[in-house]
Amino acid sequence: MSDKSVTKHIYEYIVNNNISLSQINEYTGISVDEIISEGRKLNATELLSLCEYLNIQPNRFVDTGNPERRLK
Repeated sequence: MSDKSVTKHIYEYIVNNNISLSQINEYTGISVDEIISEGRKLNATELLSLCEYLNIQPNRFVDTGNPERRLK
């Protein structure tokens, strides 16, 4: 995984999987577009809310330095 932020990895995941940003906003109350445009990092609550909505584990977007620990 590159040096991109967790936020950018999540945004790319959302875009690559054609997931509706408006539905994410409606479910989580998080505007991913605003977070990206503001260039800010997600806080832990936002990360967990997004992962719950996307039905994925948070470590999917975190580089642990050990490729065996990352989910595919």
